[in-house]
Amino acid sequence: MYILFQEIIRTGLIVIGGLCLMAFAEPLFSIVAPTKGRLERIPFLWRYILLFIASHIFYNFIDKMIEDVVQLAAYVFIQFIYFFGTIVFVPFYYSLVSRRLKDFSVPAWCALLWIYFLIFGHRYAVVSSDHFVFVLIQTIGTGLLFFIPSITNRNHSERPKSRMF
Repeated sequence: MYILFQEIIRTGLIVIGGLCLMAFAEPLFSIVAPTKGRLERIPFLWRYILLFIASHIFYNFIDKMIEDVVQLAAYVFIQFIYFFGTIVFVPFYYSLVSRRLKDFSVPAWCALLWIYFLIFGHRYAVVSSDHFVFVLIQTIGTGLLFFIPSITNRNHSERPKSRMF
């Protein structure tokens, strides 16, 4: 139970850290990972696949480094890299999921819940026997984000365009 509580707190810190990073580096993230506008299915799929590959390369690299750890200082340093590397991925996942949710009129703050679940599932599945359940839910959720069709009319997240004349 203590490990579960610890992972809930760590995941919350990672999500908050990622949102703070996105807020402080807003000019950079507005170019690389914009949060405004909608995102249709095919661009979502390609961007999600690229982000999925990049994050798994990073996490596999971290896992290989942890296998070769001999000293405690090296283990702490690897955990530090893991923690801040995950924080860097949060704005990109938030950009993808929030823009896709806006495409079918769901508020963007719901993306925070999904990102929290993704990070928690990845972190907690390492110490839990429920890894398959987390992977299954993540796959179904991402599939729903992809397969739900776009709404053609304007949704609540878009402002009406002003006309000059």
